[in-house]
Amino acid sequence: RKAGDVHEKRGEFDKSLEVLASSKMLFKEDNTAEYGRMLVSEGYAHYRKGDNDAAMPLFSRAVNIFENTGADQKDLGNALRAVGNSHYCKGEHESALRYYEKSLAVMEGANEQIGIADALSNICTMYYMKGKLDMALEFQKRSLEIEEKIGYKRGVALSLNNLGNVYIAMGELERALPFHERSLEMFEKIGDKLGFIHSSSDLAGVNLELKDVQKALDHAEKAVGIAAGIGAKSEEGMSRRVLGTVYREMDELARASEELAKAKQIIEDIGEKMEMACLSYEYGLLHKAKGETAKAKECLEKALSEFDAMGTKLGVEKARKALNELNT
Repeated sequence: RKAGDVHEKRGEFDKSLEVLASSKMLFKEDNTAEYGRMLVSEGYAHYRKGDNDAAMPLFSRAVNIFENTGADQKDLGNALRAVGNSHYCKGEHESALRYYEKSLAVMEGANEQIGIADALSNICTMYYMKGKLDMALEFQKRSLEIEEKIGYKRGVALSLNNLGNVYIAMGELERALPFHERSLEMFEKIGDKLGFIHSSSDLAGVNLELKDVQKALDHAEKAVGIAAGIGAKSEEGMSRRVLGTVYREMDELARASEELAKAKQIIEDIGEKMEMACLSYEYGLLHKAKGETAKAKECLEKALSEFDAMGTKLGVEKARKALNELNT
């Protein structure tokens, strides 16, 4: 199982699933704590490949095993958080938040510091989506304090990236930039490819807002290259959308269309609701840039509806703003 986890962390998802399948055959019973850990590992390999439909029942079964075997509370907390991740992928943000809060409570009861920090980061993301930025900032700072104290480098890198995103939402771009730069540097240093992809994509967005288009392009292209290279479908779809945004800002509309089409194919295939909404929004801006007002309005209204259905206040606000600008 641990070998499978190593392959998953390296972005070698098929190899991870192959190793885990071989390991599962060695189990005589399928209701032990170790088997539950195997299910979580297998679930994450599917999840990272973009197959949330395969991942979610594995995570849920693991929760059931841990609850009924008196397993280590750390295992239960990790499985609850995994179920939360699956709900987040499906755009079910209230359910995701409930599972993250359950994970936090379990981890706090067990005094499991890494688990506490991870759950706090997840909760930060949910409040960020809801537009409750002060609360998002509070949860993420609590997470970062723990991570720095215990030397949890991956957690620190993620917290820095999340804090940068919150500051962007607050309109503090110059303050956000060093957080994203430090995050990217840390992810690269520890060899976390998935973290690097997210951080590089977010940094592209910051650079774009700061009108440093070349840096934005460099970061977006690097993120796409790594995601495609390791077969991380969710990350590839997201990073291609970001690259399409950069090309639109560069007025290279044909290349923007090409990247968004590739992103659309991936995102629709894996069914990631948040990315679908972000893509609808970006298509709206692309059609606007092409002078196709009716298509732009249709896409932006779709984005507004999708963001609203998930309770994503920040998305609702930016979609409404774009529609108002289109109508004036």
